[in-house]
Amino acid sequence: SEIKKENKLSETDEEILEIILHSLKHSLLLEVPIFTGLEENKFHGTFEINDSKDEWAAKVYVYDTEDGGSGGFSTIIRNKDILETMLDDVRLRRLHCPVRECRQACKHCLYIRNCGFVNRRLNRKLLIQSGIFQTE
Repeated sequence: SEIKKENKLSETDEEILEIILHSLKHSLLLEVPIFTGLEENKFHGTFEINDSKDEWAAKVYVYDTEDGGSGGFSTIIRNKDILETMLDDVRLRRLHCPVRECRQACKHCLYIRNCGFVNRRLNRKLLIQSGIFQTE
């Protein structure tokens, strides 16, 4: 992949994709409490890669942790303006470290308290290079 060559990475393409998806999940989970007013521990996320021969897809899931949901995501999804503003904030505040130009990810841009991977394998720069968040 181009990202692998450009960054001279030793990871496999699938490992690089996992880093990008993990970073995307964190960037979304950090913004959701700001736009819902709910505590950060009310949300979790996961990701999956389907690389079967018939179909290739990668997905990130972010969800409410309460039984039946807290309504946090439905509030965001129902209002296009809120969703677009949240995604703009991800692009502006999480992909570009607000405090310092950290190498990959730090407590100011992508770390979350309840990370199942203990905040390992995060890289906001790979997320930027992936092109998921375009400026328009």
